[in-house]
Amino acid sequence: MQDIQSVLGRIILYGDEGDEEIQAGEILGYWITCDDPDEVVYLADQLNQDFFETVQILPDLEDEFAICQPALYISQVFLEPQWRGHSLALESTALYIHFLANHGFIFFSPAPPGVRESPERERQIKRLRRYWRKLGIHHYNPEHNVMWQAGWSYNEWLESQAQRD
Repeated sequence: MQDIQSVLGRIILYGDEGDEEIQAGEILGYWITCDDPDEVVYLADQLNQDFFETVQILPDLEDEFAICQPALYISQVFLEPQWRGHSLALESTALYIHFLANHGFIFFSPAPPGVRESPERERQIKRLRRYWRKLGIHHYNPEHNVMWQAGWSYNEWLESQAQRD
C-alpha cells in the first residue's frame, strides 16, 4: 500500500505532583510508506507546501536513501517560548523519531523552503544545522536546504549524549 500519513506528536510536561499536564509544544511529521517517487511528490503536494518542495528533490540526494523504504519527513518542531533552551526540543524530537522511524530515513528542511536568500537567513540556517547535528542528522544539501540521515538510531544518539556530558 502506498501512503503518507501525518503524525502529530504533542510535547507534554507534567507538574511537580505529576497530576497536571502542560502542553509545551508539538512535532508534526509525515510517515512515508510509498515505493513510487512520483506518487510521493503527488501526495506531498496534497498535504503541505514545504513538504512538497522538499520531497521533490529526494531522488537527487547522494545517499543510500531510496524512496522505496519507509521515511519520516519532519515538518515542524514547535516549543512554547518558556520551554526553549533546555534541550527539550532535541529530546522530544529524538523520542518522536524513535517511536516512528528508528533505524529509518529521516529528512527535513532546517529553514522553510522558498524564503528569499539573505545573509541573515544563511546565519539562521547555519545555526539550525549545527543544532540539528546534535540530534545526529549530519547530511546536508545546501542547494536544496535539506538535512537527512539514513539509519538514525535512538540508542546511538543516547550514547553520543552520554559522551557529551
